[in-house]
Amino acid sequence: MMRFKMMFVFVMTLLIVGCNPSHQLYENSDVPYGKKLGLEKQPIPEEFFGESKEIKSLDMNGEAFNTVGGWLDNESILYITDNAEKSNIYRYHIFNGKKELFFSSDSRILSLKPNEDHSLFLLHTSNSRDKAELIVIDETGKQVFAWETEAYDLEYVWSPYKKEQLFITTFLQDWSFKTFVMDSKKEQVEQTNVKEPFVQWLDATTVAYMSWGVDEPSIEAPLFSFDLTTGKETLLFDSVISFSTFRDLLLTVQMQDDSESYSFYKFTKPDTKEKLAQHPYPLLTNYSSWYIPYQYYNEDTKSFITFKPYNTGDFDTYTELFELTSYSLEDGKETTLLENVNSYPILFSENGEFGLYGYQYEMIIDTRNNKVEHLIND
Repeated sequence: MMRFKMMFVFVMTLLIVGCNPSHQLYENSDVPYGKKLGLEKQPIPEEFFGESKEIKSLDMNGEAFNTVGGWLDNESILYITDNAEKSNIYRYHIFNGKKELFFSSDSRILSLKPNEDHSLFLLHTSNSRDKAELIVIDETGKQVFAWETEAYDLEYVWSPYKKEQLFITTFLQDWSFKTFVMDSKKEQVEQTNVKEPFVQWLDATTVAYMSWGVDEPSIEAPLFSFDLTTGKETLLFDSVISFSTFRDLLLTVQMQDDSESYSFYKFTKPDTKEKLAQHPYPLLTNYSSWYIPYQYYNEDTKSFITFKPYNTGDFDTYTELFELTSYSLEDGKETTLLENVNSYPILFSENGEFGLYGYQYEMIIDTRNNKVEHLIND
């Protein structure tokens, strides 16, 4: 009996050792004479972690590429193609190169715009010069709401506070306009009393706009807020060059008092106007206004990203390129991401690692190595 127990322990020990996952393929062996066998530490292959994290450009193979619409998630984009019969939206994974049909329309899709958390997407479609249809689809490509209106052109902006709401401005050919709030969840569109066409959301019920004088041209204007529930208009700043809003953040661009060649970008809280940060940037004139480069704000890292000209002057005669910089609202440090690049539209993924870049977002910025690569090959 004792002999049987000893044999059982011996066999179980062998089984345990044999079933234990081996990690010695990537380490030096600790067994006697292991070094003589040349068992050295080797790099872990990418296949061990899954797919490669190298960006794979998309070859259109003759398809009629329209534009990249935006990010579906941190690793997938949505892009639009056109043919004689319809417009298609495809999902494309930038690492594994897989694509699949996401949405199809018999009308031409002119643009695609995601909401704050990329759970909804607004499609501007049209088959006529004086009519437009706005279609809201979800992250699976399913249509959730549609609205048709008379419009020669449109302006629209998602609310960062209520993910199902948009502010919409419709223009006719004479540039007269109307303003609306769309709620895709309630499936309703209501006209507003806002008398300015270009607005940004300031909070869940308030929008902001610059009030330009119609009698005299100006390069500055006062900034107002408008409460959509009460109809109350409030002066926020006497004079600004430009402004942008992000979730719980208001950015105003104003000229420095001692120089018309430089501006300061001031970041404040929308509700209290408490100043959070301020940073100077060179200014370029653009006819009777100022040229404000494309910009992006990463809420997670509190970083403001924009293109910075190397000198001041006239935009039409400016021959130099720009540097893409990231300014931290937390510590006030400015970091250069790219040097000597064009000021093109940018749209970063939610994690901030990759930025769509170009007028059709046909390029991509990889912040891991601060390089620009072609994402779309026609």
